[in-house]
Formats: sequence, C-alpha cells, structure tokens
Amino acid sequence: MIRTSLRFTTLCAGLLLSASALALSLGDLTQKDASGGLKDALTQGAQLAVKQLSTPGGFSNNPDVRIELPGNLGKAAKAMKMFGKGDQVEALETSMNKAAEAAVPQAQAILVDA
Repeated sequence: MIRTSLRFTTLCAGLLLSASALALSLGDLTQKDASGGLKDALTQGAQLAVKQLSTPGGFSNNPDVRIELPGNLGKAAKAMKMFGKGDQVEALETSMNKAAEAAVPQAQAILVDA
C-alpha cells in the first residue's frame, strides 16, 4: 500500500515535470524548479506514508511492513509457538509494531530532510 502510494506520487511528480517541460522550452525549466517539484512530491509521499503507518495497526495489519522477530529469534519464535507459547510471541511482535507506529511521526522530519 505504502509502496504503491509512493510509486504513484513519484509518477505524478514525473508527469508534472514532463508537462512543465512541454509547456515551456527546456531552457525555461531550471534545475531549481525540477528539484523543487521532486522534493514536493517526495514530501507529500512521506507525509502520506507517515499518516498511514502511524495509525493503530499501521504496521501490524500491513503484511508489507509488519515487523516480525528476525533471524534466529524468528526460528525460536516458531518453536515457542509449537510449545504453546504463541501468545507471548504475538505479544512481543505486537509491542514492536506499536512502538514503530509511535516512532514514525518523529521520523517524518528526517525523511523530508533526506
């Protein structure tokens, strides 16, 4: 969902830049205009991503960005689930995803500045 939104935003930015280039001569489109349009499109994409991911379930309900236990911890989690400790694994993964939801709005400024 987020990737699709970012692709769409980037596509729109490209179309806007192309339309500007067609409406004006290529010499009239400055590097500053082009980079400003691209920055605006990326800023809007970052704002949309932050809005979607910072909502309750923004990470845990989206399989593309859901955070699971990595590597050996993931293997141990599978074993724990087989031994009836799946609730504890789910609680840990849920808390990690909620922490990510809370952290995303603070990362928006970093994304926009980058």
